[in-house]
Amino acid sequence: MAIQNYYIHFTRNVTSALSGGQLDAQDLASAVFLFQELDQKVWTLKRTLGWIEDIEPRYFAQVEEPVHVYEASQEASPVQKLPESKIELPELSYTDTELQEVINKPDLASAKVFIQGLEAALEAWLTPYAEGGIADPTAAENEIVTRYQNQLATLKTAFNGTPTDANYTALYALPASFIQEIEELEAPNAPPKSQIAVFWQDMMVVYSSMAAVAYPAADYLNTEISKLYLNISAAQRVQELLRQFASVLKDFLLPRWDDASQPIAHGTEYNSRQAAMIQSYLTLGGVFRMLTENLPQGLDTSYPDELRNAILSFFTGLRGTEIRTSGSTTPALGLGEFLGIQYVYQKCASLYGEESTAQTEASYKAAIRQEKTYWDARGNDGFKVTGSFDAFANNLQYPNTTSSANSLSIFQDNTVSNFNPRFFQLVLDLIADKSTLMTRTSYQTIADAANAAITAIDGLIGTWNQQILAKQTQRSSLDPSQLKYFESMNANKETFVTTSPLQSVYTSLMLDKFLPAQQQVIRSLGDQMTFSNKTARYLNQIIQMITSFHNADTYYSLSIYLKQMNLQSLTDAVGKAKSVLANEITRCGTDITRCKQAKIEIDKIIPVVKADTEMSSSQIRELVGVLTSYKSQFDDLIRHLSELYVLLKGMAITAVDNPDETIQAFTVSVHNQPENSWVKQLATFESFVIEGGQNGVVPGGEKQLLQSLESSEQDYTTFNQNQQLALQLEMSAMQQEWTIVSTALALLNQMFAKIARRIKS
Repeated sequence: MAIQNYYIHFTRNVTSALSGGQLDAQDLASAVFLFQELDQKVWTLKRTLGWIEDIEPRYFAQVEEPVHVYEASQEASPVQKLPESKIELPELSYTDTELQEVINKPDLASAKVFIQGLEAALEAWLTPYAEGGIADPTAAENEIVTRYQNQLATLKTAFNGTPTDANYTALYALPASFIQEIEELEAPNAPPKSQIAVFWQDMMVVYSSMAAVAYPAADYLNTEISKLYLNISAAQRVQELLRQFASVLKDFLLPRWDDASQPIAHGTEYNSRQAAMIQSYLTLGGVFRMLTENLPQGLDTSYPDELRNAILSFFTGLRGTEIRTSGSTTPALGLGEFLGIQYVYQKCASLYGEESTAQTEASYKAAIRQEKTYWDARGNDGFKVTGSFDAFANNLQYPNTTSSANSLSIFQDNTVSNFNPRFFQLVLDLIADKSTLMTRTSYQTIADAANAAITAIDGLIGTWNQQILAKQTQRSSLDPSQLKYFESMNANKETFVTTSPLQSVYTSLMLDKFLPAQQQVIRSLGDQMTFSNKTARYLNQIIQMITSFHNADTYYSLSIYLKQMNLQSLTDAVGKAKSVLANEITRCGTDITRCKQAKIEIDKIIPVVKADTEMSSSQIRELVGVLTSYKSQFDDLIRHLSELYVLLKGMAITAVDNPDETIQAFTVSVHNQPENSWVKQLATFESFVIEGGQNGVVPGGEKQLLQSLESSEQDYTTFNQNQQLALQLEMSAMQQEWTIVSTALALLNQMFAKIARRIKS
């Protein structure tokens, strides 16, 4: 029998007969002995009458009493060769459009395969013996076969359109009706029994091919369902970011709402409240960056259009929102423009940090314009963060659109190598006047817009869940038991089981029934193992580059050291403090380099993943999304490291002028700015580098990033191990099944050997 690789698959129910009935060991033994008794009588009778049509007479003169177990491969055997299927159906291959047709009309798709197979089986019946057929067809056989070929051709035209239930019934009744007429023929017009057995084996091949139609369609539906789950995951993430945006903005504004109408204090009056506001401001910017990262269309990780529209509708709800209204001396300041100021600073700091050297004013301006292009693609007329970008690009030192004092400069003393350590304090000065600050009522407009977007996304999630249920229903409808050919197939399989030689039944049982559903199971397990193994391996490649991030809290602790170790009682306090500062600067530069190398590695991996033919489109989308997300987190970490780096580079530690008047050993300044005006900002920057800032809300902390990578890698590794265990269990079940099969066949072999010996005797 020809074995087609597209219908070979496995089933745990090894002893299930083709008709669906259970065939246990006891029943098998009974069937074997009954077969032995009946077949022995048949062969003895045929030998006596000379009616053995399929074995040449010369074989009988050559038969000698064997002294060993009979082997079916012996040439001089009195037992006829087992009948084999004579047809081979082409492997089914579908485009996505064709798979949709299969899913929408599974009965029609199955019927077309049936028609193709039955045409081949009828044509094979007419094949002469000299050309590989079982026997030369008689005129009576020719007449019957030709008539059924004509009937099939007539029915075939109906299946080019929309067939009726009557068409299906007539089509699937053809094999049984055909064999019934063939069996009514009498000698010498009757075909050999093996001819009928071969026809039924051909039909078993056809039925297996019909069942195989469902496999690519089910795989396609599984992929589509996976994509919908990815959409839902992205939507839930966006909902969480919208909630965080509203929450963090409120945290940022609360100190000013509760404070008197006074500008932020500096110097010794700098306190934890202002440090917390800077942290909230940076966190707000980080949340908005995550919200908009995948907003543009055409990216590998772009949001679905429906989700993108929900975010843009949120921006529309923010139209005209001002964090500072116009006052007597200050113009109005939009929330988007205010938020964008930190992105300008971060871009300049990142340029300095990544290059590890001072840049020219022109290079900073070019970087700001590049950043503007990035953000223009992530906003709409309702809400943009690029309002001040042109002002900075045109006048890097003193942009004149955000402050009437024209004092919001990124750099200190008009020197582009000296970053202003008080920059974020100056940003907070823009909203120092409570009388012009966004009111609680105005804030509620933002919260309402976020809630409206969240509600709209709930609707999207509901729609996607309904689509998942619909596709799961479609997948269930592909099961043979749900299709029109199922009853006739079972009836014909039962006929095959009860009329064919037991060896032929077992051969077909193994090849058409055993080897079916489990190939699909094993292939699915293999696909999942391949995906999880590759993902874990790719993530591990990245992890190996940043293992030192585990000790981030040890390396980035200068703010604590300056607070606790500034004592004259310590030996060489100044020298030790300078050493700690130098080590942290070096560590910043080294970690920025590690991040850049990790991004390069990810950029190498992504094209390989996208070109991988062993993964489904949903798996590629998931893995590319994971890798892109981590690449974005490395960008976040570079920004955090750079903010810290430019502050540390301007830091100077000097011995106190009057050691007898204080217990402190040294003073610290950044570009001549005293410690009390920026030291808490140093602690904020270090916390962002270590853990991603406030409660780890913003990604880009070293420990946070490494732990996330290790957790993801472990998840995929565990999943792979679970799939390996499932495969081992599956293979163990298969081994037990094949043990039963081999035992049964060995028993049959012994029975046939006895039959052969008795015939020869």
